[in-house]
Amino acid sequence: MLVVIGILAILLAIAVPRYNAWRAANALQSATETLMAHIKQARIMAVTGHRDVYIAFTATGYTVDSTGAQPQPYALSAYSGGLSLSSTSTTLNFNSNGTASAGTVTLTDADGDTRAITVNYVGRAYSNP
Repeated sequence: MLVVIGILAILLAIAVPRYNAWRAANALQSATETLMAHIKQARIMAVTGHRDVYIAFTATGYTVDSTGAQPQPYALSAYSGGLSLSSTSTTLNFNSNGTASAGTVTLTDADGDTRAITVNYVGRAYSNP
């Protein structure tokens, strides 16, 4: 019985750090994919609605404002408490013709791993690890 408990303890000592690293990487990937989807959706809303759409960035999340009345906030804490966001600009603006104020948004996890999303002036968004 003690041998089995000892083997389980060794296996857990190996598995727990790997699981935590996997979970952090998964949270970073999910947050990046969601932000990318919101950026693309903001561009589509700007073009189809013939209006400007703004995405405002903070260190802990971002807000999508398509109407000027009810901005929709998104917190990075929904994915992991260790995620942070930095941007070359505090606001990304999509015009009614689909063009954008270019910039780069970088997501960073607690381990220092980063994912960057770049939006060019034409409004195209792409991610690079």
